[in-house]
Amino acid sequence: MVWISDSVALLADTIHNLGDAATTLSRWVAFLLARRPLSRRFTSGYARAEDLAAVIIVGLILLSAVVAGYQALQPTRQSRRG
Repeated sequence: MVWISDSVALLADTIHNLGDAATTLSRWVAFLLARRPLSRRFTSGYARAEDLAAVIIVGLILLSAVVAGYQALQPTRQSRRG
């Protein structure tokens, strides 16, 4: 719909929603991993998975800010409607 409507606002909303979905997914996976019991390989458990998820979330927020900033600096395009 972004390309059909040629709407920057719709693009920004799409980026925002994809970022929300990605951060929710990474948090969910981290919480599932953190509940796992200790193992021979991970003797301290998987609690650090939540820290890794936080780093991923910060990276996704930064990526969405860079994409939004790049789009904001692009020259204004003429509407295809006329």
